[in-house]
Amino acid sequence: MYVSPKPKIIYLQDLINSQEFQNTNAEMPIIFGCDTNKNIVVQDLTTIPHLLIGGKTGSGKTMFLQTVLYSLSAKLTPKQCRFIIFDTKNYGYKNWNTDKHMFVPVITNTDQIIPMFNKILEMIDSRYETFTAANVNNIREYNALGNNMPMMVVIIDEFADFMGLAPNDTTNFVQTVCAKARATGIHLLVATQMLTADVLSNAILSCFPARVAFNTRTTAESVQLLGEPGAQRLLPFGDILYADAGRYPIQIQTPYPEI
Repeated sequence: MYVSPKPKIIYLQDLINSQEFQNTNAEMPIIFGCDTNKNIVVQDLTTIPHLLIGGKTGSGKTMFLQTVLYSLSAKLTPKQCRFIIFDTKNYGYKNWNTDKHMFVPVITNTDQIIPMFNKILEMIDSRYETFTAANVNNIREYNALGNNMPMMVVIIDEFADFMGLAPNDTTNFVQTVCAKARATGIHLLVATQMLTADVLSNAILSCFPARVAFNTRTTAESVQLLGEPGAQRLLPFGDILYADAGRYPIQIQTPYPEI
C-alpha cells in the first residue's frame, strides 16, 4: 500500500525559511515535512491539539519532537509559548535547557515526574479559575482582553518508561490533560517505541485522535498505533504516516532538524 522511495534529505531550516511556513495563518505552526508530492506540510497544534508519536528505536521520533520545538520557537516568543519536556533517557534535549521558552529545565529525574504532573494539573485548574473570574471561556478570549497567558507544550519522551513507573498516575494525567487542557492552551505530545497494549492501552489511545507513525517493527505494532497496517513498510528513518481524527493516513518525509 505504501511505497517509500529513497528520499532526498530535507533540512528543517529550509522549511522554516519557506513561504509556506513564513506566511502560515496557524496559531501554533508545526512543520511536519514534505508529502509525496513535495508539498510542505504545516499543521496547527491548536487544532490537533494533542499528538501520539510511535515507532521503533532510531526511526526519528526525537528528531521530530525537536522539529516541533524549533517550529514553535521560530514563530512564537517565550511570552506566547513555553515548553515542559520529560526526557528520562536524558538523551536528546540538553540543548533546550538554556532556551527562554523552557518553563522548567528538562526533567530527567524520575522523582520529579509525579510532582510536575501535579503542577501541570494544578495549572489547568488555576487557568480555568482565571477564565471564570474574567468571564471568558478559553485562553484566546482571555488574551484578547490584553492579558498574556502563554500556551504550554508538554512533551513526554519515552512514554513507556512512565507507564512502567506509575501507570495509574500517568494514565490519569494524560486523560485529564487531553480532556480539559485544550481551552487552557496546554498541549500534550507523547512519544514511545513500545507499541504494546500495556503501554498504548485503549484509555491512552482514545485521548489521541491525531497520531504519527514512524517505522514499526511489525504489522501488529502499526495496527496498534494507527488502527491499520502500513507503518511497518516505512523507511527506517524520518518517514511517517500522519493520521488525524480517523482520516486516511498521509505519508510525509520529516526534516532533519539541523539549525
